[in-house]
Amino acid sequence: MHYGTATSLTEYHTTSSTYYVSLNSMPFEDVEINLTTSVSNAKAHFDPITSWDGDINAIPHLDFEGYSEIDSYSNLDFEVLQFKADIYYYITQNLSLTAEIDYNKFTDDAPYVYGDQDGKWVYGRLGFRLFF
Repeated sequence: MHYGTATSLTEYHTTSSTYYVSLNSMPFEDVEINLTTSVSNAKAHFDPITSWDGDINAIPHLDFEGYSEIDSYSNLDFEVLQFKADIYYYITQNLSLTAEIDYNKFTDDAPYVYGDQDGKWVYGRLGFRLFF
């Protein structure tokens, strides 16, 4: 017998949503600009465990108080913000010079589950794009 078989069933809830906004423009005949932003949010948690269904004496070293608090330390709650800008300068119809920058921010509102996951990063790219 283990902890899970001795407890009443508990529900695990998850929600996740992502929203995007994108703007594309060609202010000049040979210049294209794309701006994108997105926000993602995800949450998950157990309902509180309030009772035992089985014989709690059948499980050695049972700690009902610690196990019954699973809902307080099982929460996941994070948000990701992303901003991206792409600029393309068309040298010819099939060849363009590209400049891209990407900014991301990760916020973990429940850092005790996997450790502190908060962070930001920025990266950029310069290159050529060839259509064939």
